[in-house]
Amino acid sequence: MNDPLVQITHQITQTVTYGTTEAFSRFVTITGFSHYHGLEPFAIGQFIRCRKEPANPFDSDAIRAFLPVLGTVGYLANSAGTKAGGTMGASRIYEHVPDRFYVRVQFTTRSKVICRVEDGPLNRLDAELAQQLAEQDDWG
Repeated sequence: MNDPLVQITHQITQTVTYGTTEAFSRFVTITGFSHYHGLEPFAIGQFIRCRKEPANPFDSDAIRAFLPVLGTVGYLANSAGTKAGGTMGASRIYEHVPDRFYVRVQFTTRSKVICRVEDGPLNRLDAELAQQLAEQDDWG
């Protein structure tokens, strides 16, 4: 079981079958990225900022996924047709996360990005994202 996709799918399945709601709620799907920057921003392990958008005209439970400089990179999926099995939709997770939070990319498919909701103080998570972005900077 060295394939990361198989490992994370197994982890999600175990969590759904045997775990708690708290553990289950840690996995979400980012979708709609083809309307923004494609899959390029979604390296495995990459931090993605998320922010609730209660004034969104299409979905009052919308949660936007974004990165500094790039802006919006997608939205947390909110329907059975867009979210991956074993992950929570934006409406279900909405009341269990703060207005601003982070997710970490676990794996990607052509149409979905599976992420784990990250816990911890925002200043620590902000610092980790800044470090990731600095490491990706190719200015030398």
